[in-house]
Amino acid sequence: MKYLRPFLTVSMISLLCACGGGGSTLNSNMPASVDADNDGVADSEDAFPSVSGTDLTTFADTTILQSLSMDGNTTAPTSGAKSTTSNLWNDDNTLSYVAMLENGDIVGAPMESIPASVEFEAEGTAYMGIIDTRSQYVLTGGNVTASISADVSSLSVNLNWTGSDEIAFVSEDTTLTAPAEITMSLNSTSNGVESCGGGNLFCGGVMTIRADAAPVTTDSSLSAEQYKAGVYGSSAANAELGGRITYVEENILSAIGGFVADSK
Repeated sequence: MKYLRPFLTVSMISLLCACGGGGSTLNSNMPASVDADNDGVADSEDAFPSVSGTDLTTFADTTILQSLSMDGNTTAPTSGAKSTTSNLWNDDNTLSYVAMLENGDIVGAPMESIPASVEFEAEGTAYMGIIDTRSQYVLTGGNVTASISADVSSLSVNLNWTGSDEIAFVSEDTTLTAPAEITMSLNSTSNGVESCGGGNLFCGGVMTIRADAAPVTTDSSLSAEQYKAGVYGSSAANAELGGRITYVEENILSAIGGFVADSK
């Protein structure tokens, strides 16, 4: 598995609890001929004129985009220039219809409804910061497998990290050593506009985290604000999945991060 640039550091975990994504007002006062970051988007149309980035070819200026923010907010699908968000793509976590931004937000072109019996997978696209009562884990470049049930009633997501390239571990208990493997399972049975805020979204559910064989947490309840996963694309054949978790149980457990995955 390729090693990806670090997405979360221990010092960022508390910051991510308070910070989310969001658009930026386009600066219409800049001359159209100026392109300060040389990304092919004139500064007059670039929400981030000093930050270079690559536009997704499938995202046109009129593409309807949805954002799942790390602060728990969901931005309803709206039409906007792709430069509003594309300059913050994390290139390693960019698929055709959904991307994870450098700040952890998920942005994509949402499907109108959730397709049935779709399976997803990806390598190196799961990131998480976890703090429990004794230890801190910074997890980068993990694997993702997921599936939507035949009746579209549930979404099951499994995330996996192995080895020191993917697991950074610090503990106040000096008798503990870094685990060889960390797994996270997320299971949701709520979806749709009324429950989750979008026809393409699953939300809430239960979370289990294990460090090797030892449970970090088992069947912890997730609210709709703490976990959302959306299906993006134009059909079941090209469906992609993007999700974000912002779980904070003060002084007990925090799990903050996200993932993207492609359909098999």
